[in-house]
Amino acid sequence: MTIFKYAAPDLLDKDLVFDFIWFYSVFECALKQEGYLKSQKGIANADWKKFTIDIKDSFSKIEKDSFKKAVEYISENPPKQQYIQYSKLKWRNLNIKDKFSNEERVLLMVKTVRNNLFHGGKYQEGQILEVERSSELINAALEILLGCVSLHKGLTEKLEKYAV
Repeated sequence: MTIFKYAAPDLLDKDLVFDFIWFYSVFECALKQEGYLKSQKGIANADWKKFTIDIKDSFSKIEKDSFKKAVEYISENPPKQQYIQYSKLKWRNLNIKDKFSNEERVLLMVKTVRNNLFHGGKYQEGQILEVERSSELINAALEILLGCVSLHKGLTEKLEKYAV
């Protein structure tokens, strides 16, 4: 059975989208297993804010060139955020407060990339209008998550279970 007739995923690299979806999910699972938990109405969620506090000022320690380029790209080309104006969906620039650390800002952008992809923001007109930009953002977000693994020993150990 093919479901792809209902959207336009052929415009995006399906392998890249799958890799990002898969790795985001196992990364968030590892966060929860490592105690980065918060409860919202009794529902367990990953506590990204606590994680960003624990890794504050750590991005500069990652020497991998692809990680540095990904952080630079997403910082200079942040994802947009959907909002509602007069009962219509619109896009606006992501407003991130200056008081956030670099790690918190960048991971908030990674989460926004995920939200836009997971919650249908990319398909509201039936087509993805900025395919190249979307692909670059997904690739950068994935590279950033991969880089974050090295910043926490427990995450590294948990994620080794998923290595192939």
